[in-house]
Amino acid sequence: MPDGFQSAIRLLPPEERGAAERLSAPERERTEEFRLRFGRPSAALVGEREQPLSDRPVTETELRYVLDAATQSSYHAAADELRRGFLSARGGVRVGICGTAVTEGRIRSFREFSSVAIRVPRQIRGAGAEVISRLGAENTLILSPPGA
Repeated sequence: MPDGFQSAIRLLPPEERGAAERLSAPERERTEEFRLRFGRPSAALVGEREQPLSDRPVTETELRYVLDAATQSSYHAAADELRRGFLSARGGVRVGICGTAVTEGRIRSFREFSSVAIRVPRQIRGAGAEVISRLGAENTLILSPPGA
């Protein structure tokens, strides 16, 4: 499995990516997501603490950079995911999106993006061991929400 931290930071704009790369090894291991909110400094959620990546406000251009990277510059191909408020990117990365929606009975598109949250994917070895031993099955797919 590719390194989830590296997969996540490749979506960050250059300045934020550089700051993320400067995090210590223990901080990288505990980083859960990167948060970019328009008009506020970018941050990393490290454990339960938000750690600033920059002290300058995030711009609309930087938010669009993340969306371009996550969609590989194809908003149309990602339209269904965008309407649900998230994108799935390479390496198991999920990008949560907030903004002003254009609706016509349902969400059609976004007019403005106000923030993105880039989740760092992690494999948790042995997480299903107790369940698997009870199933007694060799090939089983188990689906659950994050953290469950």
